[in-house]
Amino acid sequence: MRILLDECVHAGVRVAFAGQAVKTVTEAGWRGSKDGPLLSAAEQTFDVFVTIDRRLERQYNLAKYRLGFVIVRVPSNMLSSFEPIFDELAGPPIALALAKSFMLAPRGAPRTDIPCAPGSRSGFI
Repeated sequence: MRILLDECVHAGVRVAFAGQAVKTVTEAGWRGSKDGPLLSAAEQTFDVFVTIDRRLERQYNLAKYRLGFVIVRVPSNMLSSFEPIFDELAGPPIALALAKSFMLAPRGAPRTDIPCAPGSRSGFI
């Protein structure tokens, strides 16, 4: 499975997807791209798009893309926020994302939206 990590997802999250082909938006050469063109390009190369940007669901009709979406709700984009859900990330959500979008959040996660601003360096390694 080919997985693309959005700019706002810490690059260290790739370890949750052992055995999968994982790239970040930056590694794919699309850093700073607007969401629409990014999703159009991603659907040509990747199977699943992992993001923490929950606004994506409101701004785009995700069903029109040939791409699964895993929208992760975490308190921040620091790696430590993702570590408690590594097992869930690598499991059934990926299979479900191939059929539609899927939101994953650890128990007790705050309902704060974390926008994924192009050019933001917070949380990157």
